[in-house]
Amino acid sequence: MPDRAAASVSARQTGTRKSPVSSITSIVSYDLENATSTFASASYFLDDVSEPPRVVLNSGYSWPTDRRNRNSMVITFVAGYGSASSSVPADILVACRMLVAHLYEHRGDDLEAVSIPPAAIEVLSPYVVRRLG
Repeated sequence: MPDRAAASVSARQTGTRKSPVSSITSIVSYDLENATSTFASASYFLDDVSEPPRVVLNSGYSWPTDRRNRNSMVITFVAGYGSASSSVPADILVACRMLVAHLYEHRGDDLEAVSIPPAAIEVLSPYVVRRLG
């Protein structure tokens, strides 16, 4: 476990985290009868070093097997870069300012016709988590 903790601290200090999940509040599963049960927090941990972050089972535990086949789990989590604006990466703040300025310039226009400025999209591109398949 020390290696995971060290990697986590390193990722946070360098500001390279794309998906800022800080904790898992609960995991609720739905069985075949639609009854809910809360998964014990001792049975899993947040792998916040992976991109995107993921829930990993602790040794000796398993996921419930009597789950319905769709939408069987609800994960409630805390996310964000922090409570202060100084916690938000500078380039995200720049993109927000670009978007606010763009919307100000186009105030009164049809909002559906106003798009996000390409420069803001470019600035935010390192924070997009892409998946194949």
